Amino acid sequence: MLRIACERRDGNLPEDVSERMLRQRTGASRTALQEALHHLEAVGIATRNRGHGWRLSVGFASEEERVASYRFRLMLEPAALLEPRFSLSADRMAAMRESQEATLRRQWREEDVPRFYESAAAFHLALAQGCGNRFVIQAVEMQNRLRHLYRLHLLNRERAHEAAREHLGILDALELGDRPLAAERMRAHLQGSIAVR
Repeated sequence: MLRIACERRDGNLPEDVSERMLRQRTGASRTALQEALHHLEAVGIATRNRGHGWRLSVGFASEEERVASYRFRLMLEPAALLEPRFSLSADRMAAMRESQEATLRRQWREEDVPRFYESAAAFHLALAQGCGNRFVIQAVEMQNRLRHLYRLHLLNRERAHEAAREHLGILDALELGDRPLAAERMRAHLQGSIAVR
């Protein structure tokens, strides 16, 4: 899966591909390839064509687009935590905390990259959902899809653990009822992500 995503991101695969082309290119079995494509489909990177084959997203087309995306998120996500209707149940926050703590406990392997991104995307989406504004939720969903492909090659154990600790800090502030502190920690988290290249 990572190889398909990275080759598309780097321009080494066309937008429209067949499973046969991908099997020849990767040497993957039919079952492994279908599993990878379904995973890419679940995160919005691959979509099935009407006739046959798949269409692969490129994610961000440039570093400038990546930075602009984070600038957009800086305007949006901290503000979402300050919305008057913001609310997350104790059960939801406990599940979010467990997911981030699991990242810190897990032995790191390259195949954990997709799992980490799913966990991080779910964290940011849950916070967006907490504000109760469907436009914020839709924007965060779109950003999650875009960044998934671009950042696959940048993640390592240290960055995953740093992000998980930052997520836990945001949850700590929310559990204390200090949404301004949570918003400031979200801002710092996103600004730190801009610097990761």
